[in-house]
Amino acid sequence: MFTGFGKHKKNLLKYLHKTGKYELIEVSNAKHKDEVPNMPWKSFGTLPTNKKLLAQLAKDPNKQRNASYGHELINELIEENKPDVYLGVEDIWAFTGFTSRPWWNKIHSMIHTTLDSVPLLPESIQSAPKIKHYFVWASFAQKELEKLGHTHIKTVRGSLDTSHFFKLENAKRDELRNKFKLNDSFVIGFVFRNQLRKSVPNLLEGFKKFKQQNKNVKTKLLLHTHWSEGWDIPQLLKEKGIDNNDVVTTYFCSKCKNYSIEPHKGQGQDCSICSSQSCMSTTNIKAG
Repeated sequence: MFTGFGKHKKNLLKYLHKTGKYELIEVSNAKHKDEVPNMPWKSFGTLPTNKKLLAQLAKDPNKQRNASYGHELINELIEENKPDVYLGVEDIWAFTGFTSRPWWNKIHSMIHTTLDSVPLLPESIQSAPKIKHYFVWASFAQKELEKLGHTHIKTVRGSLDTSHFFKLENAKRDELRNKFKLNDSFVIGFVFRNQLRKSVPNLLEGFKKFKQQNKNVKTKLLLHTHWSEGWDIPQLLKEKGIDNNDVVTTYFCSKCKNYSIEPHKGQGQDCSICSSQSCMSTTNIKAG
């Protein structure tokens, strides 16, 4: 898994494994129970191996989706492995009904989930009294649940692999800024897959307002994404009257293997380093 949840889970597992203090059991979504590759810890998939059962589940999209999140096998896996702690890291709806399972209050059960919109999903509210250890990724969600009387919610943000994410020394930052001609700019960055559920229009509107309110600040909006799916970003820029040169994106050159940051001009634009016509948005090479 390469989602935020998947990366967060892997970061936690790697850290806990290094301590040598815990016996770990990983349950991976949408994999058959016995098909998870060898890992340093016990690993199982969420899907049953019974072909007849799988065919039956496939007839009902909701049951099929729930099965991929462990609804069919979670009781069996808990019984077989007898964990002391259960930690669910996923969207809240993935755990619908788990708080009523016979094992829920017999072991330390906790949920770490994202809630990032109002109104809150009904499941997040209905299950709150039943989740003793309820963690959310953003203080926004904690405050919203507290307004409803749920005062036991805590904010724990998603984890980072600090071998990949760390603050650069000032000299290295200056070097990169100069390389990409951003040395005198205030850069606002957004890394995302260009899906319609992402609020790109709101982002652009906010950027426009920031520019209007800070006319003396040279500002760039860096969109590290794919420009050929989801939102038509060039059309949105035109509609909102935003200068294309104020919005840059990341390109990777398949010829010289270098990255560059330029105003978006379409796929296959000239590489600013080697001048070949082989630059492509970075998400085309699984960077998103």
